[in-house]
Amino acid sequence: MLRELGYASSDSGRFDWKTREAFAKMLADRGLKDSTDRSYGSVRLRDIVWLPSSPSTVTACGATLGAQVTDGATILSIGGGVTAVTYPQPNDLQKGARQLSVGGIVIAADESGRITDPEAIRTLIAEPTVASFLERDEASAESSDVVARLELVDPETVYGVPPSALIGVRASSACVVTDGRAIPVTVVASSLGVTYVSFEAGASVDQVESRPESSLPCS
Repeated sequence: MLRELGYASSDSGRFDWKTREAFAKMLADRGLKDSTDRSYGSVRLRDIVWLPSSPSTVTACGATLGAQVTDGATILSIGGGVTAVTYPQPNDLQKGARQLSVGGIVIAADESGRITDPEAIRTLIAEPTVASFLERDEASAESSDVVARLELVDPETVYGVPPSALIGVRASSACVVTDGRAIPVTVVASSLGVTYVSFEAGASVDQVESRPESSLPCS
């Protein structure tokens, strides 16, 4: 939070001296009294109020005007909201920056299969297909899905070859043979009897042998 406001806070995850100085400067810039303990580098929890990163609607107020409240007492309650979105993804994804396409929107995606950026979530839940899904009752929501497409930001050209055209297969590395030469390729995916491969930068062939000699060196 302090960094978002422009103060050089520590990234240690603790309320250390650097964080205390940033916190004290933030208070001073707003004309507020520095309540931190300069001797021990601590701050009183009662001097801090947590606010969500995005606007929320208050659903109930547990305190009335002029009423006394104690530590830990509930002052107000806010409605629940979407804080994260997860999506399934295969284990053998091709490396590269990705994006998730849903309806008419595209948002950034990463290898975690989880979206937590508040702005991205707001964009996603405002998309008509997703909004309609969220408005359904529990029974109908369980029997339906939101269709999305996970894709590379920079598309990669792949070529479909029969599985028998590959030699020297090691994990995602292999070779195809053309004119008696073994050409290294990367196995990207396979589906319905077709293996999709990509060539190294600058390499390309017009055709490959469907059943090459497997004793050819592949490196």
